[in-house]
Amino acid sequence: MKNKLRLPLTILMIMVLVFPTVSYASSTPGLPLRIVVDGNKINLSTEQSFMDGNDVVFVPFSFFKDTFKLDTTQDNLKASIAKDNNKITFSVGEQAYELNGTKKQFEASTIIKDGALLVPLKGVCDALQISYRWDSVVNTSYIVLKEQTGGTSEPDTQSPVILPKPPNASPSVLKQQSQYNGNMNNFGEVTSTDRYHFYVRQISSNESALYRYDLKTKQTKQLTKGRSIYNLVISGEWLYYLGDNMDNSFYQAYTFYKIKLDGSKKTLVVKKNDLARFFSIDKGWIYFGNWQDNQKLYKMKLDGTQLKKLADVEVAQINMWGNWLVFDSGYEIYIYTTEGKKLAEIPLRGRYVTVSEGNLYVSGFRGEITKIPLKAGALQQTVFQIKPVLSYENYGDILTINYKNNIAYMYVDHSNQIAKMKMDGTKPTTFVKTPKNGSVQEIHLVGNYMYYTVIYTVNNFKIIKRELYRIPLEGNHKPEQIYSMKVS
Repeated sequence: MKNKLRLPLTILMIMVLVFPTVSYASSTPGLPLRIVVDGNKINLSTEQSFMDGNDVVFVPFSFFKDTFKLDTTQDNLKASIAKDNNKITFSVGEQAYELNGTKKQFEASTIIKDGALLVPLKGVCDALQISYRWDSVVNTSYIVLKEQTGGTSEPDTQSPVILPKPPNASPSVLKQQSQYNGNMNNFGEVTSTDRYHFYVRQISSNESALYRYDLKTKQTKQLTKGRSIYNLVISGEWLYYLGDNMDNSFYQAYTFYKIKLDGSKKTLVVKKNDLARFFSIDKGWIYFGNWQDNQKLYKMKLDGTQLKKLADVEVAQINMWGNWLVFDSGYEIYIYTTEGKKLAEIPLRGRYVTVSEGNLYVSGFRGEITKIPLKAGALQQTVFQIKPVLSYENYGDILTINYKNNIAYMYVDHSNQIAKMKMDGTKPTTFVKTPKNGSVQEIHLVGNYMYYTVIYTVNNFKIIKRELYRIPLEGNHKPEQIYSMKVS
């Protein structure tokens, strides 16, 4: 069985480079600066545009000619921009400008950087009566040049951060989806009903077994074995899962199985290797990244029929919320309906994307947890920096996390504990101490229990031992070790 990693190292390195730490007063730290004109993203390098400490966005003077198609002139230290009957003139290094001969001021002085003239974007837009809106949630300037119906120039109300009314689903369905979402992002090796827990146990270096634990009798039964078993999802009388991967790469094809909850009638659902590692199930359909099409978003019936492409977007992690699909591509977070209608696009600023109890959580880098309520209107986010509240001596990134009842259960690098914290940023405490020489790889929450995996490595990479523990979420209990095995 392969050693499991959260994301390919190349993607992690790219994400670190793309989302550097910044310290803007009201902007969102870690996100790149973006400009959207009439709904179209404009690509500007960090050398061409930047934001100062007062959240003033600067763009090159040439931007207004190249992108806005405006008349511009520049003569040494003097410059002008004209639109319709309005014309502004200004000098390099000064905050003052003239609009049709009337003296006014930008919010900041124009500057020269690397030989290029940079000017305040909002100031020019306001002066020339160009609709401008700054969204600090996604560090984006929204600009409307084309006149709208009625002659107004309001920002695009269908921008990626505007959501319609949340999906209508029963509380029991949403509760189950919350559990599945959190566990699937932890490799989906545990699931449950009111009577049983189902979990995966590694029995050798290249073989795993699926077990059923009876909460009433405390008896354990082995249901089946396979080269690999991931993503346990219960639908009706069946338990679905992925198994028997064909190679050792992270993004790979899997076969798709189902088995009765008593361990009978194990059935191969899909003979061809269509499915990559992440999927969600709802109302007889499976939603997944198609391995044969570069992990683009697809759906098909649970019997393997009616395969349909929903979007030309790559799927990394995928969550269900009512009839919404919330997934990331490794670079962006997308929200689509199960019919393939795009609702939103948000820049990714972390490793792990989880929808739980009506909130989208993004976490991972620098100990941050971003909480975004999935409700109608503009998405608003709160960023919790867990470093000051948990005060770990050897502080690191969040390596694994799960959520239940608006509480985050997380393992932070070098912490030797699974901590829990209310998702208003209060009451951080230690939930359970973990072995000093190991690290927690997965946290699964089922019913009133937690299952967590501890791994031991050499050379910071190769796994040499794996252990699985179970502990109730309430009360003062010691963790029960389910198994411990050496990995060759």
